[in-house]
Amino acid sequence: MRFKQETERATPCKGPPCAGECGVALAEHQPETTWTLGAREMPFCSPTAPRLDAKGHSTTSENVGVLMPEYRLRTYCDGFNLTEQIWEIDDGGSARQLGVTGDRTWRVEQLATDFAGSNSHKLKLAPGQYFPRMARPYSIRPEASPGSNPDTSPTFRNARGTSSGHLHAMIERLEHICRVVHPCVENFDAYGHEVRNLLILACTEVEAQCKNIMAANGMVKTWGTKAYAKLAPAMKLGEYQVTLNWYPWLDPIAPFLGWEPGEMSTQSLPWYRAYNQVKHDRETCFPMATLQNALFAVIGSFVMLCAQYGWDFALRDKEGERAFFQLTGAPTWPAEEIYVLGELKPVLYFSGATQDEIPSHDEPN
Repeated sequence: MRFKQETERATPCKGPPCAGECGVALAEHQPETTWTLGAREMPFCSPTAPRLDAKGHSTTSENVGVLMPEYRLRTYCDGFNLTEQIWEIDDGGSARQLGVTGDRTWRVEQLATDFAGSNSHKLKLAPGQYFPRMARPYSIRPEASPGSNPDTSPTFRNARGTSSGHLHAMIERLEHICRVVHPCVENFDAYGHEVRNLLILACTEVEAQCKNIMAANGMVKTWGTKAYAKLAPAMKLGEYQVTLNWYPWLDPIAPFLGWEPGEMSTQSLPWYRAYNQVKHDRETCFPMATLQNALFAVIGSFVMLCAQYGWDFALRDKEGERAFFQLTGAPTWPAEEIYVLGELKPVLYFSGATQDEIPSHDEPN
């Protein structure tokens, strides 16, 4: 496991986190300097911080520190209205509610008594923390999902714009095919060259989305379906469901339903397996380039964008009802895993990678 020092400051202590054992007076240490492990941060001289060797590797068996302060979501429903509160609990056991005026504090053991009937959920992310290119809701209300991603950087906006252009181009080709082959279950096994080309185009777009999401979250060395499938639980891709408003006789489609990491990651996604077969052996596997597989692949590309940009990409209400694809099913996120408003700070979903390992968008991946 590698760690990375994020803040460079002049200090007499040149070694690993030492809690004062290096002989330098504690007053001379720089507590502002932090070490990062996944989504956790530890002071440079904290006794809970991991000890590192000269190459930055942990030399302790206990290498995960404690994230302090702790943040909790407290919820209460009176049968009609849902109340959600964010609480900060410091290492001394004092609790205060965020986002309200005043400086009143509680002892953490008082909360259960003073707020009887409410539920408390320990948050995995601090206010403002988020995973790059992964949308999540800011509330446990069902209508809040898929949420959004707070990143407003030019790189993020440009990626969204380019991906939207690719999706619309694929929808145009799909619409053209469906004017020739009526999109109904009875015709789902129809195949042909245009359908094969769309299947390949859509699947390579899904791959591009997966690759760049993983790169933004620290996974830059390993590619392929086994790696991409790790995004299925990370983004709850299997819970996304799409309705085709222009073809209302078709049932809603969940393109990633059943996709799981592991040895069968390709086989568990039939339309992606068909793409691999057709791409590598067209003569034998040409019949696998079916209308159904191409349709699922294009919808899969749409879902990847919804899972990254949330409601900022997917259309709602009347606009959604007029769209070619309408998002009608989104993940149910545990209360512990939602985003919370605060000063923005991206963290890597896949721990073990450092920021300097993430490729620039100006360089080839």
